[in-house]
Amino acid sequence: MNGPKWSRFNITSVTLGFAFLYLPIVLLVVYSFNASKLVTVWAGFSTKWYVALLSDQAMQDAAWVTLRVGLISATVATVLGTMAAIQDAGNAYGIWVDTDGCVAATEYCDLFLTTVEKHMDVAVYATVQSVLDGTFKGGLYVGTLENDGVGIADLNSAVPADVASKIDELKQGIIDGSVSVDPADYPG
Repeated sequence: MNGPKWSRFNITSVTLGFAFLYLPIVLLVVYSFNASKLVTVWAGFSTKWYVALLSDQAMQDAAWVTLRVGLISATVATVLGTMAAIQDAGNAYGIWVDTDGCVAATEYCDLFLTTVEKHMDVAVYATVQSVLDGTFKGGLYVGTLENDGVGIADLNSAVPADVASKIDELKQGIIDGSVSVDPADYPG
């Protein structure tokens, strides 16, 4: 099959369009290495402006905030987009994490098999209670199934009863230690 024929006009138009879009970016990058404080005067190649930028704590803090916001936004958009695609497909399910998905994204509740939850409210409550009781010892808190620091939300009705029973059995095994949670015990 032959593709579309490009006329001289089309080639020129596309070339000028790309130049219009990308030439300013290229010039910006080139002039960012200019030793002069004036953008109109080339005073030689230098990285002093990048050194100044990287040593500015306020700029580093701002960049870190921007990076975190971008990563969180991209993650949330990806998860919600995936759930919307699952909803459109009509024959798939997902698992939510951190907080109950039926609370965080109610419109997709029927698509969640369950939620793997971090129960930070339990940890905070236990810490505050221990401070009030005078029994607070400090140290690290590790949320487990046994201390209700982590858990699994109610299972969707689409989960077969035998699978739900196996999940309950595995949870109990993790709590009593008969099922290991050490990745080294499950070589790839």
